[in-house]
This record gives sequence, structure tokens and C-alpha cells, in this order.
Amino acid sequence: MEVAVFLDVNMVLLAERLLIARRRAGLSQTSVAWRADLDLSNYNEIEKGKSGGMRIETLYRLCQVCNVSADYLLGLEAENAI
Repeated sequence: MEVAVFLDVNMVLLAERLLIARRRAGLSQTSVAWRADLDLSNYNEIEKGKSGGMRIETLYRLCQVCNVSADYLLGLEAENAI
């Protein structure tokens, strides 16, 4: 039985930082969604800050795809450091 663990974070800040990270990586929304194993519509909701939260596994995959740290996306550090 799989237990889902969700994060309660500032999704607007995460969305802004994810957009910056995606653009710095030179990736399209479609490419990030595919690489992170997400539906494009789900990824769009995350990047618009309209997602109610996300699973830790999703955060991990987005960090890997965009080459950023979770601390950066979560607003725990000002600049990206892996």
C-alpha cells in the first residue's frame, strides 16, 4: 500500500521559481511535464500556482528535470544551489 505524502507550501512562490528554473533550463512546459512524468494540465496548474499542493515525489522529479534544489523551489534559499 502506497502512502501519499503531500507538501503544504507557498504554491505561488513555488510556481514563480519553477517558471524561472524551467526557462533557465531552456525547457518547454511540455518537456518538463513529460520528463517529470506529469500530465501537461497538472504541470500547468503547478506553474500557475493553482495547484493545492504536491507530492514529495513530484517535487523531487521537478527538481531533477529543472536542475534546481528543493530548497530553492520551496523558498528556503534565495539562489539555486544543488
